[in-house]
Amino acid sequence: MFRLPLDSVIDHYSTGMKKKLAFMGVLNQNKPVMILDEPFYCPDIATCRIIRQILLILKDQD
Repeated sequence: MFRLPLDSVIDHYSTGMKKKLAFMGVLNQNKPVMILDEPFYCPDIATCRIIRQILLILKDQD
């Protein structure tokens, strides 16, 4: 959903891309409870909408 270039070195990522990658890492842990510290701070509007959509889907799945 985030369209990250996962085949390139992370050192070349922007701050926003690194935040997306960190969010994906949290989701990958598949924990029953997630504590997110300001998930909507810094990403662009489109990314905020994607994060919100993901969180709503996870909420519906319990």
